[in-house]
This record gives sequence, structure tokens and C-alpha cells, in this order.
Amino acid sequence: MNKKIPNFLIVGAAKSGSTSLYHYLNQHPQVYMPINKEPNFMVSDYQLKTSPDCPSFKLDRKRIVFDDQEYFQLFEDCKDEHKAIGEATVTYLYKPDEAIPKIKKYLGDPKIIIILRNPVKRAFSQYSYVCELGMENETFQEAIKMEPSRLKENWSSTFAYVDQGRFYSQVKSYMEAFTNVKLIILEDFVKDEQKYLKEIFQFLNIDDSFKNSFDEEHNVSGVPRFKYFHKLLVHDNPVKSVVKGLLRPVFSEDKLRSLGRNARTLNQGEKLELNSEDEDFLREEYKADIVQLEQLTGLNLNIWTK
Repeated sequence: MNKKIPNFLIVGAAKSGSTSLYHYLNQHPQVYMPINKEPNFMVSDYQLKTSPDCPSFKLDRKRIVFDDQEYFQLFEDCKDEHKAIGEATVTYLYKPDEAIPKIKKYLGDPKIIIILRNPVKRAFSQYSYVCELGMENETFQEAIKMEPSRLKENWSSTFAYVDQGRFYSQVKSYMEAFTNVKLIILEDFVKDEQKYLKEIFQFLNIDDSFKNSFDEEHNVSGVPRFKYFHKLLVHDNPVKSVVKGLLRPVFSEDKLRSLGRNARTLNQGEKLELNSEDEDFLREEYKADIVQLEQLTGLNLNIWTK
């Protein structure tokens, strides 16, 4: 087994800034994170249950690592200077009962980073993202109504718009299971990114004087201007395969992914808007959970409720 194993994990939440955090940490010369941002290995047993009828089935299977040897190969290029070795899979937070036993089995007691966002905005952001991918054809209200039956039919967590925002039990599980858990609120983080990154660098015991570049947005959702072009960018197809084949001798895999993200961003049109009726419904849905999360963590989450 490769001796270079992760000593920290970004476990989520989905659509709460974990992708940006992954890229920011990856800028640091003492951090190693694999190109496959979300290997999902610690929840691979859960992912195996996903129904082939789920619209995200093929896309999910491309990035999921099911074999432990393949998982540790993700980190085989680590150097001695990489003091912090990690990965970022948001399903780990959503499925703690699946993830935590495997994390303990393979990694012991790694440092855990959790970044959370107003669950109302998070839910709609995830819905918008799935619409952008061309996998959601229902209105947000209808998708919420269909969510329980979809999950019962083993659709992936991609469609758990509301359920993934019930943070209390998820965070509690990690706080009870691991020694070092760092909790970040996205709304605070974006006000002073470098300040919070400095705290994270200190948490990871790496050079906290490093200054990040913030010149690129990550994982921003929007309705595509040209849907056919978007499908070419996102889904497997002969055109995409030929283009990537021509570019691979010139660009690294990481650079190719960056070019793909930039092309998607340029093709984005107007963002979907959350209507007041759906917002009120979600506020009520999450009210008790937010209170419990405040009591658990000692955080003031008024920014989510006012």
C-alpha cells in the first residue's frame, strides 16, 4: 500500500464552496490533492446502489473509485514537501454512516474540513446545477415533491436537493467520530477568503504565509445559452473524445479540466431565480435543523435565518 495516504478530507457540503476550497488548497506548495476531486471511495458501497435509471448514473460512474488500490494510486505522486495530503468528496458529509467507518479503516483519524452554506440557497443552487447539466426537467417545486420517491428508487444524492441541507446530524456524526474537525461557513469565508485560508493552513500545519490567487470562479451554475454545445462539453461523445485526444499532448489533464470549466462558464446564460413561495417553504423546512446546528457548534447562524 502506498505510504502517502490522505491526512485530511474536505467532506462537503455540496454546492457550498468545496470546489473553490479544493482549488485554493491545491495552489499551496505543501498540499497535494488528486486531479479526481471527488473519488467517492469512502461511499463507494452507497454509490454502487445507484439505479441505472438515474440521469446522473453514467456521469457519476466516471469519477467514482471503487477499489482501494486504485484509490491510493491517486496519491502516488506525492512528494516529501507535501505535508497535507487530501481529497474532497461532498457525499461523505451527506452519508456519514457509509463514509465514517471506511475513513477510519483506511485513514485512521484524518483532519476533517466541513464548509456549509445557507441550506435554502444551497438546495436551489444544486437544483440549478443539475438543470445546467441537462438532467433535471421539472420545476424546483415539482423536483422537491418528487425527491423522496426518487431517493427511494436509488437515485443519486445529486437529486437530494432538500435532504442534503439537513446539516445537524451530518456534522454531529463527524464531530463525534474525529479528533480534528474544522467547520467553515461559506457566507463568512467569502468576506475574507485569505483570512480563512490562513486558518485552514494553520489547521493543516502548513505554511500560513502563503497567498492565494482568487482570479477564477469555480462550479458556478447557470442555464446554458447553447444546450447542444453544453452537452458536448459535459457528456461523453465522439466530438469531445477527438478534441481531448488532440489536446492531450499539449495540455495536462488538470489544464484540460480547467479549459472545460471555462468553456462552460462562457456558455452560461441567465441564472435561475428562487421564488418567494419555494424560499418560504425551505426556510420553514430547515428552521429546527439550524437551531440544533447552532446549539451543537456554538455558531451564530443568524445570517441564514434573517
